[in-house]
Amino acid sequence: MISDNCEWRIGCSGAQLDRLRTVRRFHQILALARLINALGFSQISTVHANDLVGPAGTRQRINGFFLLNALLFEGFRLAQGMAKEFRTPAAWGSGLGAILKDPRFSDLFSEHRKPARDKLTFHIDDAEIARLISEFPTDDVTLVCGRGPAVRDTYDDLSDVLAFHAVVGPVPSHAALNCRFAGLLPVARDMAIAFVEAAEGLVLAILKDMGFKSEVMGNQSKAEE
Repeated sequence: MISDNCEWRIGCSGAQLDRLRTVRRFHQILALARLINALGFSQISTVHANDLVGPAGTRQRINGFFLLNALLFEGFRLAQGMAKEFRTPAAWGSGLGAILKDPRFSDLFSEHRKPARDKLTFHIDDAEIARLISEFPTDDVTLVCGRGPAVRDTYDDLSDVLAFHAVVGPVPSHAALNCRFAGLLPVARDMAIAFVEAAEGLVLAILKDMGFKSEVMGNQSKAEE
């Protein structure tokens, strides 16, 4: 049994790696592991943003949501592609398989939000900004705000407001936009927690099925799962 503070690893010899280089299941597991790492980073960043105040806090919370939402969508697509190959392991049905069917999270992956992921998060497209500004209501807006002279304490407000309009669609006021964000952020956080737990469980289960064993760091004995 591995204790809470025990450091461990699952190693892969050079000979094993050579045998797995062309195995699709291994490619998919590594892709899922890459997504787990990215989501873990995004989760922590979003949680820490709650400790920040002023413009910097707003910037971190809004963009934490954008990144979390985009990564979750990538995870959703990846899991859909893995369903045929990994449908039989027990860790699939109660984990990622259940998430793919969960209606609570379907709103995060709606088609009308695709531009916010593809053109305003992973890639920034000025043509998409032009489309959004053309549809934006005539109103006084804040371009940039800040606290003190430090650049790290500034926030470019309008650019994110436009991006969030792409996520939620037209809203009648800035207050309504904030209300919509307040409702979506907890859903994204819940989804990220559930997805990471399910995905990590699947990775460990598949590696175990492939014959890999966990090893306590600094100790030659194998740790039982």
